[in-house]
Amino acid sequence: MAQQPKLKSLFPHGSKSFFAVNPGLSDPQPQQDSLFPLDQIPKGKKPRHAPALLNITSYRCKLLDDDNLRGGAKALIDCLKELELISGDDPSAINLSVGQKKVNHRWQEKTLVEIEYG
Repeated sequence: MAQQPKLKSLFPHGSKSFFAVNPGLSDPQPQQDSLFPLDQIPKGKKPRHAPALLNITSYRCKLLDDDNLRGGAKALIDCLKELELISGDDPSAINLSVGQKKVNHRWQEKTLVEIEYG
C-alpha cells in the first residue's frame, strides 16, 4: 500500500475496496538515457574560439514538415540562450542542426539537445 497516498490524491472519493484492489499505479517507467542533465552543465559556459555545435533531434511518432520542425525549435534555442548555455542564436555563435527520427510508440517520443563547445 505504498502508493495509497498517490492514489488517494488522484481519487479522493475512492472507497476502501477500491484502494484494496488497486494498491498502486503501474505506469511504465521510461528508460533514462545515459546523458548529462542540464544541472550538471556549468552555467554560463560559452564558446571560446569556435561557434557551439547545437544539435536538436526530435523523436516523434508522426514526423513534421521541415519548416514546422525548425520553427518549433525557436523557443528551445531562446531558452538555451537565456540560460547562457549558448552565447547567442546567430550563425557566429552556433552551428545549428535540427533533425527528426520516427519512433513507434508515444512513450518513446522525446527531444534530444546536444551542445558541443568549440
